[in-house]
Amino acid sequence: MIKAILAPIDGSATAGEGLRRAILLAKDLGAALSILYVVDDSSLHHSIAMNYAGGFINEVIASLKREGEQILDAARSAAEQEQVKVNTILAENARKPVADTILDQAAKVGADLIVLGTHGRRGISRLVMGSEAELVVRQSSVPVMLVPFRQAKKA
Repeated sequence: MIKAILAPIDGSATAGEGLRRAILLAKDLGAALSILYVVDDSSLHHSIAMNYAGGFINEVIASLKREGEQILDAARSAAEQEQVKVNTILAENARKPVADTILDQAAKVGADLIVLGTHGRRGISRLVMGSEAELVVRQSSVPVMLVPFRQAKKA
């Protein structure tokens, strides 16, 4: 039985599709929903070593955190409108893949299911872009639901 769902989001339309599905599932199942936003500043920390821009980087990270809080607030509001029990998590990720942070948070909240929006890239584009969703699926000890993003076709 699914009692706790983790929905990682990043503010993209793709993540929004995953969040919408996670909210509906939580509502239908009476499950608690944890919404996660990961501030991935690993590339910024690399920039510090390369450019010695520590003060500037701290400002950028603070800005990313504020943006994450705004995205989480909107997501919380959407879940609350559906009367879903929800909590939000802002996690900072500096030294490991985002997938590891997602899995760490899933364990921390006792998630029975992780719901992720995905672009569904294949072939070369997946190899070039990488896939956090794929890493989560491969390493997760709980089921992972991938929600594909389908853009509306232009007329």
